[in-house]
Amino acid sequence: MNVVYLTNFQSILFLKKNLIDQLSRSVTWPTLNYAEAQSVESAKDFSHKMSIAAKECVSITIV
Repeated sequence: MNVVYLTNFQSILFLKKNLIDQLSRSVTWPTLNYAEAQSVESAKDFSHKMSIAAKECVSITIV
């Protein structure tokens, strides 16, 4: 019984670690897109990069 409990506990920790890693990556994407938008050469590129960053923010708040 203890072995089964320990195995289940380890798989829960593994899932938590994966979720935390994924969340930390998804939260930083809009910031990286915004930083990339600051270095573009045209207004059209800036608008496109900012729209991508905005979409990322919306997808984070929905999930």
